[in-house]
Amino acid sequence: HISAIRYGLGHIGQFLKKEKSMKKSEKLGNMIRAKTGALFIYVMLLPLFISVIYSLFAAEYLKFVMKLGGFALLFLAASLASRGIRESIVYEEAKIAKAPFPYKGVAAFVLAGGIFYLGYIVGHKNLFESIFVSILALVGMLVYYGVDPRRDKVPAQTGMDTDILLETLEEARGKVESLEKHAGAISDPVLRREVEKSALKAGDIIGYIESDPSIVRRARRFLVVYVDGVESVVEKYISIEKSGIGEDTKMNLRNMLEELQKRFDAEAQRLRADEHFELEVEIEALKEELKNI
Repeated sequence: HISAIRYGLGHIGQFLKKEKSMKKSEKLGNMIRAKTGALFIYVMLLPLFISVIYSLFAAEYLKFVMKLGGFALLFLAASLASRGIRESIVYEEAKIAKAPFPYKGVAAFVLAGGIFYLGYIVGHKNLFESIFVSILALVGMLVYYGVDPRRDKVPAQTGMDTDILLETLEEARGKVESLEKHAGAISDPVLRREVEKSALKAGDIIGYIESDPSIVRRARRFLVVYVDGVESVVEKYISIEKSGIGEDTKMNLRNMLEELQKRFDAEAQRLRADEHFELEVEIEALKEELKNI
């Protein structure tokens, strides 16, 4: 019996390890997709760019302007597709999310229009041939990059207004993104790591909301105060860094961020434990402290 139990536990352990490895691989794949975006379309732009430059140096100015217009359309399609890919990844990874704007769908039509324009107007190709190639490009893009999600991803029963829930999560994700951008603007490596930690912790709050939508109102207020506090510290650092910043000031800002993170951890625990009154008191206290930053 003991050997059978060990055998069973061994299989469960292997399954959990495999599942964890798959999740890591999926996350890595999503990161690569988000970074590369519509790379294939950007690569397609290279020969067109060379053709545009050639027309300019050959003094074919009308062709240059017309090709440049086609290049702009295809570049716009690539940019929209890249944004659509990133939005779709956020949607896929989230438990609760609003359906994103159909960037990939719009990009597909822009790409088709650009290819038709380059073929029929600029290249003087056959009308039906140009239409066929542009439709092929539209379908090919949607098949390759996928269509945009169209339905909001919400639990069947939340006990609250789903619009408020979705808006709060969208605002929260925007604040996390804002923190990540702020981190990139900081030259001091220690302070940058602290801000990156803050962004991760703010992301944890999104996870709490997704797990228990009933805390959304309190979590939103807490998240806004916390992230705004971190941003205040970072903005102060960026504003004084240009004029020269001493080690004492850097240390004070780091200490302030560390204190914010300690407070965050303590209040996040209270948030999960549903200690409503204590959380409200701490939020107000934190607000008062941030006024002095």
